[in-house]
Amino acid sequence: MESVVTIAPQNLTVEAPAELRELQGWLIWRLEPDASNPSGKPLKVPYYVDGGKRYGKQGGIEDRGRMTTFAAARDAAARRGFTGVGLALMPEFGITALDFDNCVDAQGNLPPVVRDIASQTYAEYSPSGKGIRAFVRGSYGNHKSPTEGNDFGFEVFTSNGFVTFTGNAMPYTDILGLEDTVADLDHIVAPLCAARFRATAPRVPDPEDFMVGREPRVGLSATQMEELLSVLDPDMPREDWIKVGMALHHECEGDDTGFYIWDEWSAQGAKYPSEEALRTQWDSFDRRKGSGLPNITMATVMKMAKEAGYRDPRVDISPVQSADLPKVEATPSPPLLDPFPGFMADVTDLALATAHRRQPAMTVLGVMVAMASACGSKIYLPDGMRLNLYGLCAAPTGSGKDHILHVSGEIARAAGARRLGEFASGAGLEDALCEGGMFASIDEIAHVLSARGDHSGQHMRDVEKMLLKLFSASKAEYYTRVKAGTASRCVPNPSLNLIGFAVPSKLGEALTEGDIASGLLNRMLIAVGDGAARPQPGLREKFELNARMISKLEALRFASGAITFSVRAAQRVEELNVELYDAEQRLPEEAPERLLLSRKLEKALRIAGVLSVFDLPGSPQIEIAHLDWAINLVEVSDGMLLRFIEQHMHGGKVQANAAKVKGIAHAILTAPPVKCRPTEAQALAKGYAPVSLVANRCHLNVSDMKDAIAQLEMRGDMQKTTFAHAPTLGKGSKCDVIYFPTEL
Repeated sequence: MESVVTIAPQNLTVEAPAELRELQGWLIWRLEPDASNPSGKPLKVPYYVDGGKRYGKQGGIEDRGRMTTFAAARDAAARRGFTGVGLALMPEFGITALDFDNCVDAQGNLPPVVRDIASQTYAEYSPSGKGIRAFVRGSYGNHKSPTEGNDFGFEVFTSNGFVTFTGNAMPYTDILGLEDTVADLDHIVAPLCAARFRATAPRVPDPEDFMVGREPRVGLSATQMEELLSVLDPDMPREDWIKVGMALHHECEGDDTGFYIWDEWSAQGAKYPSEEALRTQWDSFDRRKGSGLPNITMATVMKMAKEAGYRDPRVDISPVQSADLPKVEATPSPPLLDPFPGFMADVTDLALATAHRRQPAMTVLGVMVAMASACGSKIYLPDGMRLNLYGLCAAPTGSGKDHILHVSGEIARAAGARRLGEFASGAGLEDALCEGGMFASIDEIAHVLSARGDHSGQHMRDVEKMLLKLFSASKAEYYTRVKAGTASRCVPNPSLNLIGFAVPSKLGEALTEGDIASGLLNRMLIAVGDGAARPQPGLREKFELNARMISKLEALRFASGAITFSVRAAQRVEELNVELYDAEQRLPEEAPERLLLSRKLEKALRIAGVLSVFDLPGSPQIEIAHLDWAINLVEVSDGMLLRFIEQHMHGGKVQANAAKVKGIAHAILTAPPVKCRPTEAQALAKGYAPVSLVANRCHLNVSDMKDAIAQLEMRGDMQKTTFAHAPTLGKGSKCDVIYFPTEL
């Protein structure tokens, strides 16, 4: 007899600030006796949402891979009957939890410094009700000061441990509308930390702080940087002048674009040393890397420019409040999504444990598609649609995709889904259709997709048409074509599930943004693998489904009927319908983001349906937890696809910028500008286009410029090098250049 699981529905009412909700650092926790002191205070023990106790290196790969978002943790705490949720702070979050113990007296009063903090940022009562927890921006390390000898206990968490989260907001939070506020209160917090932790300075760079030395670039073009400097006095104090150089060096990643901007501006002042002296100073900035000191960024220059009266609507300098701590966030990496608790989590953990190279994102997608194939064609959503899914994984050769193919194939086989091989043609795919679930795994799907553009391959172009048709054909009967001597065949609710793999470069050549418009890509779930995944040490066991997993899959062969929705899930679907429609209307018709939004809910409902079937095969019901996880998966997938378009697909942002750079370089070489430096003039005369001149005309930020040049080099269209000019008199100089290899 199975044990009864206690649930804790009160956890579903907990809310958190928007800035904290999407952080991939949430856990669940419960009170447990202290084994070393059974009669003492119970411990708050953190667990992952799958029910496993948190262990190992905090912030390590395994630990990060199992933490999740607030919504997923909250639902898991309710479903599993845990005491509550908690947040593990990671250094890249840039957020610190301030924990004040024994600071609430019998009348509810707070010490003045705690009150000042709690009245300006989100703050809540601790589980005991005797303490306060507040969340602020900034990194203050991980320190603890006890209550003994002080008015209250004080602890800060930036990159270690975890803090419980009650959602029991303080009156200040409600009255002042701070529910979604995580404020920068350095003027209060830094002195408090200095006093309680005996720091010698308000904010000393923490060698453990991940962001020190990795401060994000603002993303300015060469023209914007020149305009900012135009209002500044080049004869400013040397300390500030050096900061301008450091900021340009950081923004331009040390290349000549930033150097020439600094040099031309400095040359307008009476203190200008010389280009040679400036070059020596510029090169010295490289030694700052790895020093443990934070970078000076263009936010410093933006603040200087604002104070000097500069105003430009193209450059938002209003938020800048600290010269060395810009309010600019780095572009986030695609987030990893924890597998849904239960069958998916168990199989994914087993697959990763037996993999030569761990690929969490692709493994979750492979398992998801295989689970959809296990649902067959007799389980359906209320509108009659079956749960079939298409998945597309992109990873370099040798990244471990063969293991994922094996894992997903084993799931489909155990569930009785029909396995299909690679498609020779659309007709061949149609002939293979059958009733029930079908699972197709294609090792190199780029070869199939690229054949669509081959004018001699009509049979292969028909594959795309069939894939488009079959994605939605599961809703009704499908009638095959009539062949000579054979009548049309009726296939009831064909449910084709597809997982394909490809090398990113080949996939980028095979697909264009038009494939989103035509409907193929916006029907697919995308996962991009980690090309740098390290092999796991030691011998690994063979992947084999255990008896419990096989029993679950075999039982699904007999499942049938319509899936229902809980009240909350049904309400959420209605809300999503409105939200997604409104979001679509704000985007251009052909924008990839809009086209992806048009299929977002459809894919999410199929995913949620699969999860509900595996949770309760006899009478599946989509709960809010299923829907939230499904929406998260689609959002992660869409984000990966948009990044893939920019980085790999022809017609994406990088390719468009590359074409722009190539065209301007050709124009400069054809008609050299009258005004340029001697070194630039010499480079132009020899067929080299100075990067600084090209950048000034392109109006691209430095990062986009570098990506565009790298794209041109990868395609063999242009090459980059350093051009050195050695005049007859005087000292030589150099500059970065790009050139057409075939024209030199």
